[in-house]
Amino acid sequence: MIVRNEEHQLADCLRNVASLFDEIVIVDTGSKDDTRRVAGRFTPHVYDFPWCDDFSAARNEALRHSHGDWLFWLDADDRIEGQNVERLRSLLTSLKDERRVYLMNTVCSSQFACEGQTLITHPRLFRRHPALAWQGRVHEQLRPEASTLGFQYAWSDVLVQHLGYADGAALKRKLNRDLRLLRMDYAVDPADLRTLLHLGMAHFHLGRSGEARHFLQQVIVGTKQRCEHLRQVYCALATIEMQQGRLNEALSLLDQGLALFPTGEYLLYMRADCLYELDRYVEAQATLLRLLNNPIEIQYRGSVPAEIREKLAPRRLADILRLQRQFASAQALFKSILSRFPDDTLSWYLLGRVYFDARQPAGLTAVVERLQFCPQGNVFAKLLLASWQLEQNALASARPLIDELVQLAPRMPLPRLLRIELLERSRAPIGEQIDACRDMLRVQPSNVSVQRLANHLQARHAQQQTQTASAPAGWSSTVVLGPGLSAA
Repeated sequence: MIVRNEEHQLADCLRNVASLFDEIVIVDTGSKDDTRRVAGRFTPHVYDFPWCDDFSAARNEALRHSHGDWLFWLDADDRIEGQNVERLRSLLTSLKDERRVYLMNTVCSSQFACEGQTLITHPRLFRRHPALAWQGRVHEQLRPEASTLGFQYAWSDVLVQHLGYADGAALKRKLNRDLRLLRMDYAVDPADLRTLLHLGMAHFHLGRSGEARHFLQQVIVGTKQRCEHLRQVYCALATIEMQQGRLNEALSLLDQGLALFPTGEYLLYMRADCLYELDRYVEAQATLLRLLNNPIEIQYRGSVPAEIREKLAPRRLADILRLQRQFASAQALFKSILSRFPDDTLSWYLLGRVYFDARQPAGLTAVVERLQFCPQGNVFAKLLLASWQLEQNALASARPLIDELVQLAPRMPLPRLLRIELLERSRAPIGEQIDACRDMLRVQPSNVSVQRLANHLQARHAQQQTQTASAPAGWSSTVVLGPGLSAA
């Protein structure tokens, strides 16, 4: 382990697993708190190492002080709990002399529980070899490539929970720190594909689409053979295109990715999502069924959503059934998902949309009540209520709900879309409607329908027309719900 100022969480990291290991080595890179005292409760092997802007240097210092034939690493904000402790125990007792690297998935929680978790595949456990060491100032990796030393890669079912991404402000600080370190590596070797990949992904997660595209496209050009990291690159580039409203370009990128990884779950899921946004529901449905009918296989995960096959793909499939007005089938599928994931906020919300579209207020009321017990469910319950009030033309009741939603979820598009619809229905002054469109586009600049409506309203305003006409054909308040609750 390498640590710094981890007094508050180091014990929680080690408590469940310390007894599994013959030796624990902890390198402290400059703590100002009681980290060393906490570490001393678990091991006498605690060493100081001056921080030098290089995570690999610190990890290699821990490697230098260790004596085991097999090495396993954790960060202080990692947790191994429940059945995963027993899985790890079983794996450690089964180790032999073979040259192996064991891959494990790290489960990362997001800032908002309703948005689900993501998975990142890491090499966590490996046989010692004199040539193997960590490289890279950040996002450090074992080098040389273990397979060139006769190692085999093996998968383990041990899941490691990572808490470091749950705090949005802390995550942004980490990403900016990573950029600073990656730029140092880039200055030394601007052609290194690992550096280009992580530079692109850091910019991507910070919302800097131009910079992300610049680096990730270089990764595609520079990669001469099928490499697992290309799954991540194609998905990130396609996400950028979708965010900017270029859905056909996104679809082309996803198809390029699928040419390399035909069974790639996230590539297939994103392809269905793209087709869904293009209103090509039959093709989206076929892509989802292709995903669900593929044999289950272990796949590399590069910060992709968890439970794609188990929850996300069936949920999107059920929503397509709703849009095709197959309400009974949609209800049945949503209820099947909720039987396995009873607190899945988005499945409850979309089930509420089924009752909304089918004009079944009793079912809608039951969903609104159930949402109160789900993560961030109060936001989605109010969305359903506000939408229903608008549908019933109860504008006076809808207005305070929409205003409250904008305050509760300032980065979420749908409350602002509902405000646009409210102003149009109430024949508000054209200037207010234009302001509402601009407000929406600050949150979701890629929304082509709202941009079209804003242009239409501005043209009317310029002509000094005083009466509000109908919105142009094709405008819709439908958006994809998911990430976007952040107040950042």
